[in-house]
Amino acid sequence: MISGGAGHTASPASGATSFTLSGTFAANSTYTIAFSGQPSSLSQTCAVTSGGTGPVTGNISTVAITCTTNTYGVSGTITGLAGAGLTISGGVGHTAAPGSGATTFALSGVYASGATYTVAVTGQPAALTQNCVVTSGGTGPITNAPITNVLITCTTSTFTVGGTITGYKGTGLVLKEATSNQTVTPANAATTFTFTTPVNSGASYTVSVQTTPTTPHSPVQNCTVTNATKTGTVTTANVASVIVDCSGLYVFAASPTDGTGTTGSLAAFTIDPVAGGLTAVTGSPYDESLLTSDIAPWGLAVDPSGSFLYVANSGSASISTDTIGAGGALTLDPAAPASTFIAPATAANAPYSLALDPTGPYLYTGTNDTPNGFVEGFSIAGGALAALTGSPYTSATPAAINEPFGLALDTTHSFLYAVNNFADSLVSYGITAGVLGELSASPDVLSPAMTTPYAVASYPSGTYFYVTDTGVTPGTVNVVTIDGTGILTVVQSKNVGTTPQAVVVDPTGKYLYVSNAGDGTVTAFTISGGGATLTGGVTGSPFTASGAASTAALPTALTIDSSGRFLYVANGSAGTISEFSIGAGGVLAPITGTPVQATIDVLGSAVGPVGIVTQ
Repeated sequence: MISGGAGHTASPASGATSFTLSGTFAANSTYTIAFSGQPSSLSQTCAVTSGGTGPVTGNISTVAITCTTNTYGVSGTITGLAGAGLTISGGVGHTAAPGSGATTFALSGVYASGATYTVAVTGQPAALTQNCVVTSGGTGPITNAPITNVLITCTTSTFTVGGTITGYKGTGLVLKEATSNQTVTPANAATTFTFTTPVNSGASYTVSVQTTPTTPHSPVQNCTVTNATKTGTVTTANVASVIVDCSGLYVFAASPTDGTGTTGSLAAFTIDPVAGGLTAVTGSPYDESLLTSDIAPWGLAVDPSGSFLYVANSGSASISTDTIGAGGALTLDPAAPASTFIAPATAANAPYSLALDPTGPYLYTGTNDTPNGFVEGFSIAGGALAALTGSPYTSATPAAINEPFGLALDTTHSFLYAVNNFADSLVSYGITAGVLGELSASPDVLSPAMTTPYAVASYPSGTYFYVTDTGVTPGTVNVVTIDGTGILTVVQSKNVGTTPQAVVVDPTGKYLYVSNAGDGTVTAFTISGGGATLTGGVTGSPFTASGAASTAALPTALTIDSSGRFLYVANGSAGTISEFSIGAGGVLAPITGTPVQATIDVLGSAVGPVGIVTQ
């Protein structure tokens, strides 16, 4: 409202360009223009810019009033901002970039009264990943005062921590993340893991193995977090780069002679869970000449608990139980928990092979007798062996069970098969609570016949077995089917190297390997048809192990660690173990440092090893 004094006012409408005060002024009086109110619906400030006072000498039309629109800023508060990089916009020329930890903001520039403002978050914090949103007062008109009630709320983003697992075949693995103090127990054979509770961006994480796989009847494994990202800081995405490698813990090897033709030795090695290389345990190899009861160790088996190593002593008609201590160290103690002697305990009864059923657990050994061998079975309790009912088990046709060098259980633990090296046959046993009963059609003379069957391995599904034949040139490995009663029929024969002996299937059932003692090589096959068919084509096969024939009747042996990533070859008379990683397509790649020495060599001649097993 414009005033020129009492009775002289004007209230121009919005947009007016002129005004006339009410009433009249006496001639020669003095007028003075003033304002009793400023525009408010659109906030403006009006001022007299000329002619605002003077004498009245006639109609006055020279008063000039100029109105300017008021301007106001927009600001507000921020809660929870901890990261850096937040940017806020209210339109062109109106921005703010609060620093980390800021609790207020003010947009640059001002808004004219009557304008509409809209505040938006145009850039989220990234140094500590957060999500900031306008939660109140984010838009509205500018009237007659600054806007100060805009509220921006920031919450810290959360991301999960996880990664991959290689080689895990057991159960009972527990991983821990320290920041969130949570654990995860991956399922059997899991290849990935994720901790369920997410971790705040900006927080550190540390992943470790809290419990290694030790559940009974599962492989005892060494699982470690192997890569640099086992610790780190959560940033802008889920962490999936932690790598947990699982492998077997140890490799044990048996050498039946120390160069003198007697006693022999045992060797123990730790397995590098990443590269698979072997490192001799302190004190290894162990001289069996320190014991009077154990002579010429041959076959080996590890207790399901991982606490004991069972040794078939071919020269002393016994199975000894050695304690596996910290770091894989062996305590050669035949009396504790017990050394079980094969009945009858005569030197002629030479045990060579061992097969362990973890479900009992039960242990079986193949024993060479003169003139006929047999299979003996034991129950296991705390490492001590006790003969099962009916043990030893002899064949209904004794001559057909001479020298069962190879033993294997089907994967359902319903059948045991004994390969008879001199009788060209397999004997099939049904298993009931560990006790063996020969099947009615056993022994099975294999057709087509084998000259000298030596070793046997089972396909993981339990449908097929694979048997090596050392008596033909070139040697062969044979695929054998199993019917519902455990009766065997040869369905395929594949040539391998000279004098094939040990045979092993990787845990996935994809590849089969045969050690050729006559030329120091390993032949590899792919397996198809659910185990029914062996196919060549593994690049590089045969692979060089010792590269020389094993002599002095000392065979070669094979084992694959529980992760299925590493294969080890006991090189018979070479006195070494060759180490391989199993790559894509079953290809074997020598591990740095291979081979490793595995025996005590008293006379300076190469001796053993002939038996090998992983834990």
